[in-house]
Amino acid sequence: MAQCGSRHIDHPPAIVFDLGTISSEQGGKMRLLRRAALFAVSVIMVLSTAVTPTAGAAPAIAAEPSAVPFSPDDDVTISEIAFVHTADGLRRAKEYVHSGDSCAFAFCTIQNSSGGRFYKVFKMSPSIYVCTTVRLSNFLGRWDTHNHSTDTAELQDQYFRTNSIFPPGRRDPARWDPIYFITFCQ
Repeated sequence: MAQCGSRHIDHPPAIVFDLGTISSEQGGKMRLLRRAALFAVSVIMVLSTAVTPTAGAAPAIAAEPSAVPFSPDDDVTISEIAFVHTADGLRRAKEYVHSGDSCAFAFCTIQNSSGGRFYKVFKMSPSIYVCTTVRLSNFLGRWDTHNHSTDTAELQDQYFRTNSIFPPGRRDPARWDPIYFITFCQ
């Protein structure tokens, strides 16, 4: 038992290997084998840490998409309708987006939601009298989009530069990854 300050530390017993007498030729081979073994152990450790997640690490959760008026003065009604994340749910979400009844006088599109458990249809109904802007968060991918409103929708990047224009009646997939704002104007 060793003593460190006023604390006692127990050391595990040392393991000693008696290799006997080794010639210089055998010593060279032993060093080569030792290096190869150390290298193999290092590779295994690196690969095992790269594949195995850290204990206790929480799984990554995708941020929820959202759409809100850019300012209190922006006159727009925003609704979200969720569909179960199945083939039938996607079919129903697409039907909703392209239906003149469901999305009457609105701009509609689809997004993944709740970590991929739902398809969420965003229905944005701008005022027909003033230009209005909607701020988007976490809109990703390429999804069915249909402008049933009487306003032109400009899909804009983070600097308000227009990337795509959806005039009234346009129904095409939209690429959402660089889009942060939608401005609606007559």
